[in-house]
Amino acid sequence: MRFDKRFLHKSGNTLWADVSVRMVCDERGKPRFTIGHIVDITAKKRAEEALRESEMRHRGFFDQAADSIVVFDPKTTAILDFNDAACRRLAAR
Repeated sequence: MRFDKRFLHKSGNTLWADVSVRMVCDERGKPRFTIGHIVDITAKKRAEEALRESEMRHRGFFDQAADSIVVFDPKTTAILDFNDAACRRLAAR
């Protein structure tokens, strides 16, 4: 079993851990012992949250821009995204 777990440190800080647990059984299937592994992933979780916040801010700029913005795939030239201003200008043609 593997999961992320949030812990609250006595200082009030939030700590994140990647927790892995595996039960080891004998040849008859009887549980003998459990192996656990915990890795501090607090920095990773903070970076992911900062990225989400940044993406939300930039998405707002993109969507509300008065200028037309169209994003293309450079290899295929397929349109990947466009804002409302681009849609209005292209539809008005």
